[in-house]
Amino acid sequence: MSEDPQPINTEFSAAEVHSKVEELSGMGKEQVALHVLEVEFENMKLRRQAYYDTALTFLLNKTGLIEELDAIEVSSEKSVQVEGEQRGSSDIGYIVADAVDLHLVNNTYGQDAGDLYLLDIASTASLIARRENDLVTTVKIPSSASRPGIAARGGARSDEFVVVNSGVDREGLDERVGIWERILKERETEAQKRYPGIKYSLSIVKTLRRPGEKVTDGFVRAMSSLHIAKEERKSREGQDQTKDELPAGGIWV
Repeated sequence: MSEDPQPINTEFSAAEVHSKVEELSGMGKEQVALHVLEVEFENMKLRRQAYYDTALTFLLNKTGLIEELDAIEVSSEKSVQVEGEQRGSSDIGYIVADAVDLHLVNNTYGQDAGDLYLLDIASTASLIARRENDLVTTVKIPSSASRPGIAARGGARSDEFVVVNSGVDREGLDERVGIWERILKERETEAQKRYPGIKYSLSIVKTLRRPGEKVTDGFVRAMSSLHIAKEERKSREGQDQTKDELPAGGIWV
């Protein structure tokens, strides 16, 4: 996962602050209010650029994902303090996936087809990350779970995607992967009307947070396992670059 955004400068010199105060003091109330709204809007745009894949999918990027995972960690620790539960119980599931066919799709059908492939992965990832979804009625989330799921993309040129769900067990995670693959296959069928023969495939790794494990560490472990599994499969297939797809349904680590 790469292409982290550059940090945003939020520090101002005394001269800049003084200049801004003088500027605001010469405005009427309506002008000040309008200026505040404009500043807030610009801050929102900067935040979106810093934390989201604004280039294509508008999913969280790596920076945004880590921030969300840290927020879950804080929430989890508070829950432990209040309810006295053991931290790191298997209530957080990670699905990490690689868009196996991206290079082939780009080379065969062009970048527009590759973008469609990534957008279809992103939109279906968002579906299985949502807490309440008419298309995912078979997935049961305990009512005590307090946070929605998270869908993220690695970076502007990343072909790796992540879905994180809280309040989920092994069976629930398997259901989500099955639903993801089924809906993506439907999207593939639609894409074939425009790009005959195009294939959508995902290499998926699934895992649950281990007892005592931090939320972010679970994600890092899952992503590392995806990379290792892909390399091992390539070796078994005699270095054939088209054979690095993991089995349907993904693998557990």
